[in-house]
Formats: sequence, C-alpha cells, structure tokens
Amino acid sequence: MKVIFLQDVKGKGKKGEVKNVADGYAHNFLIKKGLAVEANASNISALNGQKQKEKKEAIAELEQAKSLKETLEKLTVELSAKSGEGGRLLVQ
Repeated sequence: MKVIFLQDVKGKGKKGEVKNVADGYAHNFLIKKGLAVEANASNISALNGQKQKEKKEAIAELEQAKSLKETLEKLTVELSAKSGEGGRLLVQ
C-alpha cells in the first residue's frame, strides 16, 4: 500500500515522502497513529500544493533575509572605550 508520511518514521520514511509499505503496517500502525495517510489522488494533490506553498514561503524568506542583509551592511557601529598602558581596555 502506498502511503504519504506526515512525520518522520525512523527506518521507514521522512515527512512528505510517498512510499510502499505493507498493508497491515500501514493500517494498524502508520494510519492509526496519524503518522501517514493513504496515497490517493486527493492526498497526493494536497501534498503537491503544500510543497509549492512551502517553496513560495522559502523564497519570500530568502528575499526578506537579503533585504535585511543590505540594511545591516549600511549600518556603522562605533564603540568607544578607555585604554590603559599597552593598549589594554580598562574595566569600569
């Protein structure tokens, strides 16, 4: 039986993967515990839609990070401190 993993299952599959597993294992463990759903047409299309949404969010997050990088590169921070002999900083 083909299933879509909703969570990582050690030794079986990772979240979002579609894999073939034994029918009994799928019904009695994976689906019952909410770790996977049956891979039918509607669930596969929902998975594809979710992957596209995550891809768009990742692109938006990257653009936001790039704009933040540009903003931070324009900033100048100056710190002043008193130093003693030999150029060592004084603790106050």
